[in-house]
Amino acid sequence: NEFFFTYKVTIENLSEDKVQLLSRHWFIFDTTKGHSEVQGDGVVGFQPTLLPNDIHQYDSACILSSEIGKMHGTYTFLRLFDKKTFEVQIPEFKLEAPQILN
Repeated sequence: NEFFFTYKVTIENLSEDKVQLLSRHWFIFDTTKGHSEVQGDGVVGFQPTLLPNDIHQYDSACILSSEIGKMHGTYTFLRLFDKKTFEVQIPEFKLEAPQILN
């Protein structure tokens, strides 16, 4: 048994600086298999650059072996004017198959 979860992420640049998303680091919890991690460049094949007040949205997915799980993580960004990197926390969100909520 596998459960396919999709999710939409909106990233908004609330700073006054132009930034580029370099990488992601997800912490995934599957109630059957426990903890796992996923790291990689960009998001869904892109390393978007965001001007102040820009928004970048993308859809992604996660396959779990159970009906319940959760994810959280970090994005690493590059501030383009001084080439400094910084991390942004991705808040935890739950992955729950609809049938278990009834």
